[in-house]
Amino acid sequence: QGYSEGSGWNPPAPTARPIAVSAAKPSPSGAGKPATVQVKLKTYGVTSDTSSVKAGEVTFNVTNTATDLEHEMLVVRTDLAPDALPYDAGINQLPEDKINSLGEVSELRPGNSGSVTLKLEPGKYLLLCNILSHFKHGMVTPLVVTP
Repeated sequence: QGYSEGSGWNPPAPTARPIAVSAAKPSPSGAGKPATVQVKLKTYGVTSDTSSVKAGEVTFNVTNTATDLEHEMLVVRTDLAPDALPYDAGINQLPEDKINSLGEVSELRPGNSGSVTLKLEPGKYLLLCNILSHFKHGMVTPLVVTP
């Protein structure tokens, strides 16, 4: 008849697979060109040209528009609000072994750019800078990946 709570039947949970396993699946968009997100890092701020993209390959083109500070951009998958992430005041950072960082554009000097292409599953993500205290000063913006 079908599945009902408590029936003892445990169907496989397709969303429980690690992201690395999904790399063998074709991109849901079908075509080979990744979606592109333009990200700007400024002194204590992160902006992107979109708040959502379709699942599959996504290229992040990142520019540090600040004139005074080096920045980086991490892509973190999480259902938590930014203030609920495990910030460590002792090191003024998010411990990267305690967050689900899928990739990053490493430190960019003011005026410099970089990019990273990642295969993203549907879910909630944060784009953030994790250089000393930058995250705590508001360098984070959400991104939703849709099916």
